[in-house]
Amino acid sequence: MVNRPLIYAIVYTVLTFTFVDAAEHEIFQFGKICSLRPQQITEDLPFYVYYDSMFETGPIWCSYIGFSARGANSRDKYQICTTLHTFRDPMCSVKVSLRNSLNGTALRTFSCTETSKSKFCVTQGEDLYIVLDFMSSVEEKPAEFIFYVDATKTYNHIATVAGVSVGVAAICIVIFVLIVVKCRNRKSHSPLLRNRFRNTSGK
Repeated sequence: MVNRPLIYAIVYTVLTFTFVDAAEHEIFQFGKICSLRPQQITEDLPFYVYYDSMFETGPIWCSYIGFSARGANSRDKYQICTTLHTFRDPMCSVKVSLRNSLNGTALRTFSCTETSKSKFCVTQGEDLYIVLDFMSSVEEKPAEFIFYVDATKTYNHIATVAGVSVGVAAICIVIFVLIVVKCRNRKSHSPLLRNRFRNTSGK
């Protein structure tokens, strides 16, 4: 029987030595978190998603995992990004695709012949799904991948509203000052005031 704590210890150690900041992030085991709804994540908790067929204790429960970024304010908007750190598939037994919905079109694909370690981001407000397809009926063939996932706030509703309010208030103040200055100038050039000044001077 495979020792599950030992598996996590090995993966954690590998990540820690490979990526300096791994100790600060959570590690999700692919295929063990199954839900029709995507997992809720925040910008403060980036994490790793890993899969290793040689360390699995049994068949995976699902071949996908989804993420949706949310914050305390439902009007804020986020963008989810992921970066491939490891992909090993010597027998070309799997294909991994990134999508914005479970049954959506593959936006990027990873396989034994196609890998890219450049950062990939879905459109602002969209979910991110990592979907695994087996190219063979035997899941025990050696295959491994590790993805780094994070979310970035791209729209802060409170800050935006506050900025607009301050801008409107500043414009109103400027307009008020201009109106006051203009009214004073009109009064100073009024014919009535000029006549009064002349009459006063002629006495």
